[in-house]
Amino acid sequence: MGDAPKKFLNLNWFLKGLFAVLFFIVGTNLFIDPWQIFHKPIFRDTYFYSYPQFQNAGVINNYNFTGVIFSSSNGVNISNKMASEIFNEQVVNLSVSGNTILPRTIMLEYALKRHPDLKLVLLSLDFDFEEKHSDLELNDFIRSFKFLYNDSWWDDMRVYASVDLFSCLLINWRCEHSLQGEKRKELDELYRDYVMPWYDNQFGQGIKSWSLDDPTALKHIKRLKRARKKISGNFKSRFTLEEVSKFKKEAREILEKEVVRLIKSYPDVTFKLFFPPISIVYWANLVQGETELFNRHVENARFIVEQTKGLQNVTISALENLPMTDHLFNYKDLIHYNRKFNRKVLESIHLGQYNLTPDNVDEHVALLKQRAKAVDLRTYADLADQKLKTSDSQTF
Repeated sequence: MGDAPKKFLNLNWFLKGLFAVLFFIVGTNLFIDPWQIFHKPIFRDTYFYSYPQFQNAGVINNYNFTGVIFSSSNGVNISNKMASEIFNEQVVNLSVSGNTILPRTIMLEYALKRHPDLKLVLLSLDFDFEEKHSDLELNDFIRSFKFLYNDSWWDDMRVYASVDLFSCLLINWRCEHSLQGEKRKELDELYRDYVMPWYDNQFGQGIKSWSLDDPTALKHIKRLKRARKKISGNFKSRFTLEEVSKFKKEAREILEKEVVRLIKSYPDVTFKLFFPPISIVYWANLVQGETELFNRHVENARFIVEQTKGLQNVTISALENLPMTDHLFNYKDLIHYNRKFNRKVLESIHLGQYNLTPDNVDEHVALLKQRAKAVDLRTYADLADQKLKTSDSQTF
């Protein structure tokens, strides 16, 4: 019995010590605040980390802007300065590589709430029609960052309750392994690919210049190699009719409940939605082999046009028929175009040169389908085969 108070006292001191250590760790992380979630830098240089799921929260919380871009990896190389010049707003690009529409709208809604003076939103409407996942199946991914976009400072603190991050910040201020991104000095180069030395080497020769170290390029080369089977009809779609129907339903839910809802909720904000200028070879690969996937894109386009009909604060640009999409040497895979076309893309959106309306959507789809059918996929299948054979990459 005599040892009981002593054990209780020891436990008490242990818990106090544990709390003190945790408080010191969290306090240090909060003071340094590498993602600037709570404040701009104090007693250190200003820098950003290219992990957008966290870094975007810091930009939204602590920086002023009147325009915002939310796109996928297709838009990460758009310059803030260029976009600000074209749209006459203070634009910040918060695009996220590998991102799909639902995570984008979570960040966008938070930005709209935090910035009542926000006037312009550029939002890309790109789905990956050849992947089996859907936005509604990304729950684990969304949970990993959604707590930063709910106006709860207590939830925000969770990101800094990390011993690994604490030791990293004290020992090595770059900390890419804990901060999950590279250090960038300027907000205008936040997520850009082209700051990397290898970027420009991937353009200019079509498939020949694509890097097999790039997972997306390698995936697309393999898809092109399979094109022969699609053309000959000796190809079984990877999607059942039930899966196609499910994806169609979920896409409509996201467009209606997230995108259209925000447009209607913020009538004083101008929304410029756009389908990015993906290469015509990408669409040919669908039109000539897996028409159900192409039809999903068509149905999404028609649906969003119908849902936004009559709304005065939204335009929809369909950039799939831009002349640049005809030439694969403008791309580093089937979907990612060279940054030199960013001005043309932004100006096309700004001027409304390729706007979709209920009156022209059928004409747009017909032209895209006609161009896709005219592509000689056998030539690209041969080039893809040669690329794989002349590399050390494992073929299949």
